[in-house]
Amino acid sequence: MTRITRLAGAMLLAGCATATTGLGPGSEVKIVDNGMVVTNGQCPYVVNSRTGMYEQLRCRAAVIVALDDPQGTELWQFEMRIKQRAPYGIPAGRRPTDVLVAGDKNRCEAVRAQIAAQGIPTEPCEVTRFRVSPVERAAATR
Repeated sequence: MTRITRLAGAMLLAGCATATTGLGPGSEVKIVDNGMVVTNGQCPYVVNSRTGMYEQLRCRAAVIVALDDPQGTELWQFEMRIKQRAPYGIPAGRRPTDVLVAGDKNRCEAVRAQIAAQGIPTEPCEVTRFRVSPVERAAATR
């Protein structure tokens, strides 16, 4: 299993792929090295294939800024549908979940391809109404 596959799987379990409801200018987020945006405030963990131990991914703090901020990085999103199971493992459909990615459309499509390679249905990437900026710069402009 590749690190990318484990990364995407761990992010799903860690709650990185969250709906964008409630996000807006001033919302604090974290950005993982591959560009995925974590909205729950904690960097996800992955299993190290050599040691079998969990290790926390490196993240950098960022803040959501307005779309017209020239210093901000584009914020893209796509929808994935995660299988739901009722008690006793009975299939219960799929739950739509938005995934945010900081960067350009190519980066978003690369993250989407990683998730789609695991058999999870996804929709194409779309640009959002916001940008994301490092916390240090955003704090200086407040």
